Amino acid sequence: MITSISDLAWIDNMSVYSENDLIEISGLSGNEIQDLIENELIKLLSDEQSVKIFSMQALITARNARRIRDDFELDRNGMVLAVTLMRRISELENQITSLRAKSGWHCL
Repeated sequence: MITSISDLAWIDNMSVYSENDLIEISGLSGNEIQDLIENELIKLLSDEQSVKIFSMQALITARNARRIRDDFELDRNGMVLAVTLMRRISELENQITSLRAKSGWHCL
């Protein structure tokens, strides 16, 4: 995959994005974004006056979800399941790392 400089986004924890931004940048549909929200894979920062505001982490998750959907040719349900499982694997890996650090056990 070739990425041009115009496709790159600076990762900044202070940036916020509207739902339309998420749709445009991630390549997901509004329904797919809604599925991610309903399954608590992305969180709203604000939902005032029917303008949904998201963090950079939501954008990263949405872009990863689109890549997973496209790479594995998944439908909406399959995409949500795959993202959920990948998030859980990441959480478990973090717990293992933390437990290893606390116990003093190091693996090469």
